[in-house]
Amino acid sequence: MLRCVAFDFDNRSEQGIDPAGVTGAISAGRFVWIDARAEPGAMPTLIHRDLAPLLGLGEGVCELLRHHQPDTGYEILPDALHISLAACDYRAGSRGGARIAASRVDVLVTRSFLLVLSREPAEFLERVRREYRDDFARFARSPGFLLYEIFDHLTRSYETLEHELETAVERIQSSLAHHPGAEVFPLAARVAADLVRLRRHVAPARAVAHELGTRRFDQIPETTQPFLQSTASELDRVLTDLTTSREILTDGVALAMSFVSFRTNRIINRLSTVSFIFLPLTFLVGVYGMNFEHQPEYKWELGYHFFWMLAICVAGASIATLYALWRREAAHTPTHAAGAAGPDEPDPADPLKSGGHGSKPG
Repeated sequence: MLRCVAFDFDNRSEQGIDPAGVTGAISAGRFVWIDARAEPGAMPTLIHRDLAPLLGLGEGVCELLRHHQPDTGYEILPDALHISLAACDYRAGSRGGARIAASRVDVLVTRSFLLVLSREPAEFLERVRREYRDDFARFARSPGFLLYEIFDHLTRSYETLEHELETAVERIQSSLAHHPGAEVFPLAARVAADLVRLRRHVAPARAVAHELGTRRFDQIPETTQPFLQSTASELDRVLTDLTTSREILTDGVALAMSFVSFRTNRIINRLSTVSFIFLPLTFLVGVYGMNFEHQPEYKWELGYHFFWMLAICVAGASIATLYALWRREAAHTPTHAAGAAGPDEPDPADPLKSGGHGSKPG
């Protein structure tokens, strides 16, 4: 796909043109936007057969445009500025479920044209194509408005993904609070990976927007730079929200694991209590289950009754020991039943609840 639009900023007019008319439009003093997209396999053909002769691109520029890694950055070239961006979106994963994936978008800015080269459908570019006419008619004063449109819609796409991830974190928090099943933890791991993956692309985009908004470039008008700085501020807020969501998710999973460990410890404690009672009884059964010839209790008429009396005494002693330990622990455990203030009464130990010094800021 190769789409070309010529802009006349003096008369506030824009017109779609054929690729063959790009050279004539540039010679007439009009600024041209070239929107190109091709599959990764067909990208070298598009660059060398169509774009290089049409725009007079050198081999160094073509080499930059052939890269397909979704990295974000910029390079200052002779008479041009090359910017690489990462378009992020949800895509089906190889093991099921949707994951955040990124595709590379190249932007080449000169004084006479702006080239946008994409390899896969990007939602933020679709928004640029839908809304650029209205923004051009209302706000455009220089060719830099196209660069701002690209960064503005890229920032909105990142904000949308961040909001979806924040909603997913809230759902996971609710599941962990009510019924933390085994299926919640793989979901939390996927969301945490998406948070890290999105932050990996937002951070360099914020750095590039800040650089383009503060440094002087021949290809970027000074009137556009304040708007690029505003997108850098928005991306900074997205970074902060991503970090906060990741911390909330991590704390929620850690709290859920602590709760699971607490329940496991309670179960083990109960099993240990039962074992404390039955372990000495098991010892007695083992002793009297041995088939020794000279064991006195075998020929004793009251041997059977003696065994049961001994077992009852041992079990009673074990239960009494457990009860004494429980009473001792309960006596050293602080409770609100005795000596604590009621729900509506001031507590002298808490200055925030009492009516004394420090209850109000003066």
